[in-house]
Amino acid sequence: MKIKLTFLLLFLTFIGFSQNQENSGSVFYKINASKKKSDQGVKDSNIDFYNRTISRLDELKYHLEFNKEKSLFKIESALVNDTDKSDFFLKSAKLLGGEEIYYTNLKNQKVTIQRTMLGEIFLIEDAIRTDWKLTSETKLIANYKCLKAEMILEKNKIYVNDIKITAWFTTEIPLPFGPRGYSGLPGLILELNYGDINYYATEITFENQVQINKPTQGIKITSEEFEAYISQKIDEYGFENKSKN
Repeated sequence: MKIKLTFLLLFLTFIGFSQNQENSGSVFYKINASKKKSDQGVKDSNIDFYNRTISRLDELKYHLEFNKEKSLFKIESALVNDTDKSDFFLKSAKLLGGEEIYYTNLKNQKVTIQRTMLGEIFLIEDAIRTDWKLTSETKLIANYKCLKAEMILEKNKIYVNDIKITAWFTTEIPLPFGPRGYSGLPGLILELNYGDINYYATEITFENQVQINKPTQGIKITSEEFEAYISQKIDEYGFENKSKN
């Protein structure tokens, strides 16, 4: 009950702030990996490949743009080019960190993900998840006091295991956005732990009237339809059977 009341008070703070200020700007994030924890779940033959991949994560940079109603999260465009096609470990690092574009719209409570899969570009629409569990833990990030919230991304045809999501958000910047389309908290997410991958804010700027454009290229599909598509491809190519042998 106490947690629910705290969440309500924080939400009311966000509403009041939004009504009195123009809120738009951007956040830059760097990423790293929890190497020791990850190694425990990686086969010995793959540890070297994994470590060489995560050693390249610090070369990646992600950008979150936001205004009062929308946000867009993506890898920095300067890092998306053809010169790295021969750099296998950098390409693997991008796949691990994510090359998708996440567009969040508070008006319709939807997040749209532009994702490339098997040569096709998809626009996957899903509802904004709000089933966060607030904790009493706090810490300072970039001189902002941050609160901790958690949720579990349950396994399905896309994710073979449950993924724990931890968000550190600050009510000092009461804007409900964050990396990878995660939002719905009464403050900006300055750090997101997505399983073993950690996104952390390095630069925050505020600007007037940032325009957020929704991605338009791709096949429009719901998250349920996309999961069914992945399931079909798994059956078609026999990935599931191969993994059991």
